[in-house]
Amino acid sequence: MAVCCLVYSFASVTAERRRQLYTVVTGIILSGIAATLLKHTVHRIRPYHMYPVIHHLGPGGGWSFPSGHTCDAFALATTISLSFAGRNSSLWLVYWAVLVGVSRVYLGVHYPSDVLGGLSTGCGMAILGYLLVNFYYQPQIKYDTGRP
Repeated sequence: MAVCCLVYSFASVTAERRRQLYTVVTGIILSGIAATLLKHTVHRIRPYHMYPVIHHLGPGGGWSFPSGHTCDAFALATTISLSFAGRNSSLWLVYWAVLVGVSRVYLGVHYPSDVLGGLSTGCGMAILGYLLVNFYYQPQIKYDTGRP
């Protein structure tokens, strides 16, 4: 997904569109890095390993906290909402991200706290990415010294 956004951004005509796409890519990359670092720091096992009565429906590997899928979904929803979409589109993106989080608990591969950790990590890294890209793309102010 991030690669597709980068390719599209180079083909994009306007600097504003390029800034928007860089925001999405930066937010997703930062959230992926943060989620991976947290997973390897916390080392929380998945619910189906802890409780044998939970029959998970799909493969789940590695550590549980935070939920990587939820982290990426909220990072994508947040960056798109901040960069592109209007209020109605943003609401649908949030609904979609919430459904991703609920599905992770339903499938038995995450605890609810893993999903909340993914939500906060994804939103936090998306906002950080938004601020970094917008700081970099600030308009340059030229001061007139009054001299020719």
